[in-house]
Parts: sequence; structure tokens; C-alpha cells
Amino acid sequence: MRCELRRKDAESFVFSIKLLMVDEIHLIADETRGATLEATVVRMKSISSIFQQQQQQQQAAMDEGERHALRIVGVSATVPNIQDVGEWIGAPASNICSFGPEFRPVPLTVQAISGGSKFTNPFVFDKGLGFRIPDLLRQHSNGRPALVFCATRASTSAAATQLARESASQLISGAQRQLLQENVDQINACQDKGLRQCLVSGVGFHHGSLAQADRRIVEHLFVSRALFCLFATSTLAVGANLPAYLVIIKSTIQYRTVAGVAGWCEYDSHSIQQMAGRAGRPGFDTEGKCIILTQEHNVNKYRDIMHVQTLIESRLPSQLTEHLNSEIVLRSIKDIESMLCWASSTFFSVRAKKVPAKYFPQLKSTGADASAHVDRHIRDLMMQGYTALANAAPPLCISTDEDGMSFKSTELGCVMAKYCVAFKTMETMARLLTAKSTMAEMIECLSEAEEFLDFKPRNDEKKFLEDANKVG
Repeated sequence: MRCELRRKDAESFVFSIKLLMVDEIHLIADETRGATLEATVVRMKSISSIFQQQQQQQQAAMDEGERHALRIVGVSATVPNIQDVGEWIGAPASNICSFGPEFRPVPLTVQAISGGSKFTNPFVFDKGLGFRIPDLLRQHSNGRPALVFCATRASTSAAATQLARESASQLISGAQRQLLQENVDQINACQDKGLRQCLVSGVGFHHGSLAQADRRIVEHLFVSRALFCLFATSTLAVGANLPAYLVIIKSTIQYRTVAGVAGWCEYDSHSIQQMAGRAGRPGFDTEGKCIILTQEHNVNKYRDIMHVQTLIESRLPSQLTEHLNSEIVLRSIKDIESMLCWASSTFFSVRAKKVPAKYFPQLKSTGADASAHVDRHIRDLMMQGYTALANAAPPLCISTDEDGMSFKSTELGCVMAKYCVAFKTMETMARLLTAKSTMAEMIECLSEAEEFLDFKPRNDEKKFLEDANKVG
């Protein structure tokens, strides 16, 4: 009942929406967030379509201009296959617009510099690049704000601390010292001691482990030009609007955990372009500069990185079961027909028909025949997801008719959707937990959840976790 009430409230809210603006729409290709973004847009499309049909049935004589139609606008600086995105969101060909570098408000210059030959230890390579930062700032910043992107949170604080301790006194201007003095109360309010010590020297760092209040202070100081250099992780390129005259990308490799597998890998071209795009401040600069520090064998590759066009692909298949469950809970999917209709409105369906072999390696051809084969494979994939939910122990959805063509969610399915629990985690809990499980057994079960594979506690959470561990 509670799920049904939420659905009705959601439908009423969606019905009032006329415009959906999706900024950074290229994030549908992101390995962790892409599937959720794609499913969200598809949900908006499907609910809007349902309301349109209801309106047309109830008021057939209604003027076309009075009928509710959701308009979707997608914006991104790094989508080469823009036609595919346009087809997915239902944009007419005349409304799909592509703008080249000539439309950029501030011209951008990109330079790739070798940080040395290929090191066997990426940590050593990354640390060595920190010694290059002061000279690069002297040569290229011209006394204007600089943003340095680092591969890890630890690298941002370590590089910022090194610069503040060894070179800040030679790089900071008198005006910046004055601005720091005017903001001394904010600096002293920072919870992170290391951050406070950097800020008084005109250097800051910004990453997800900092308390939110500390991040806001850093952002304010950088925007007000009190900081001459800010070190940050790549997520800042998307999450906050903090442009600088000079951007330095300190190494093009990062340590990532994807699907439980950790290792070093190159940034994708979209990430590099997003970071480089922060160079040049409209209204302040007539140009922007980006310096990319990379391994010697990659220099030529990154010199032309702004012209590289990597097609964005759907990440929905990797989380299909979870999003299928959410739609069943919301009743936007309630039978086989609506499930296949939902699948056909995904970006996954659009791209699978353009490059079948990428999503279904057994399919090699393209064209009308391939499209029919793709539809069958997508149907099979959807049925696999539904079967997994129905056959879970206990089940997450159940049939509502004899032939199994219609179905609805169970209470556990609602729980899974409400708390965004991964299907594998639901299976783990079903396997390890019982009504008599102790607190220790429940915590041990949670520690095996795949949601926590890449978990990193924030600085302000560590004391609580340490105290909780002692009690345990």
C-alpha cells in the first residue's frame, strides 16, 4: 500500500513537469552512475507517455497545445554520438545541435608533457609529478588561479601540503594574502587540521572525504580568488563550477574499483575533456591553459585529446535487475508487454541496434535483420531479470495471473527499491540472515554487501567508526 501511495504522488508530480533538463548527459556512460541516470530518464518518459494516453482518451477534443507532453533537453560537452542521444530522448533531427570549439567563450590551449618513462610503480610516478607543480605554476599561471586534478584523495592532500610547505611563499601574491586575512575566521573553522595549514598559505584541496562544511569553505575561498592553487579529485570537474585560468592534470592514470576489481587504469577521454574544460574563466580570461602530465609513451595521445571522440555507451545491462525491480515496484512495469515497452525506450536499445556485437557478441551484422535479433536478445535479457526476481528466495516479485504474464512486487521487492539495494546483496542477506541472527551476524552480512566494496569513510566519520569497532 505504501508503495502504491508513493507511486500516485510521483505520478501527480511528474504530470506537472513540462521540461526535464539533463545536464552532463554523457554520464549515462559512467560505470557507477550511468545506469541510474538512464533509468531515471526512461521512467520520466514512460510515466509522461501514460498520462498523455490517458488525457487523449478522456479529452479527445482537447487542442494539441493543451495536451501534456514532457520535453527533454540533454546538454553535454563530450557526446560525439549526439544523434543516438537525440533519438533516445525523442528529439526531432532539427532540434539536435552540435557546437564546435569555435563556440567556446574562452579559447583553450592544451599541452601534454612527459612525466618520465613508464614506472613499474604508479604510486612512485604520481608522487614524482608533485615536484613538477611549482615550476609549472611559475611558467604558466601568470599569477592567476590554478586547478590541479589528482587521481586519488590522498594525492590531493599530499600534493597540496607539499606545495604549501615548500613553494607557496614564493607563489602567493600580496592581494591573496590580504584576502586570506579577511577570511581567517572561515579558515579556522575548518575541521581538517591539514586543510587549515594549507589554506593559510593560499593552497587548498578538495575531495569527498572532507566534511561538507570544509568543502564549502574551500570553494568560497577559491571563487573569491584567495587561493592561488586548488588540488582536487576528478569529480570536481562535474560536481562544482570552479573554473580556473590554468588546469593541470597530474597523471592520466587512476586507481579504481569497478565491479569489485581494483587496479590502475587510464582516465577515459570524457573525464580528461571535462577536467581540461575547467580552464579559462569567462569574464576574467581571454584564454585558458591545460597542462596534462602523463607517461612518455602517452604524450602524443593526449596532445589531441580534445579532438578525440569516444562514443558513449549504455551501462544499463550491468544493473538491469535492480532497475527492473524498481519499475515493478512503481507499477510502471506490471506485465510482460509493459516490460518490453520499457526496454525499447532505453538508450541501451538504441545503441544495441547500432552496434549489436558490442552488447551481444554473438550478433555480428547490422540493419533490419540485426534489429529484429537485438529485440529478441533484449527480450531474453529482460526475462532473465524478471525470472531472477521471481525465483529469489524469498521472491521479490510474484505473478498475478495463471499464465505469469502479469506480476507485482513483494514487500521485499519494495524494500530493495526503497533503499537501492543491489540484487546480489539481497541474495547475500537471504543466504546469511535468519529471524534469529545476532547483531554481529547482521553487521558481518552487511560488510559483504557489494555496495561497500569501494567504501571510504570521510574524515568526520572515522572517530565514530573507530568507537563502534571498540564496542564490538
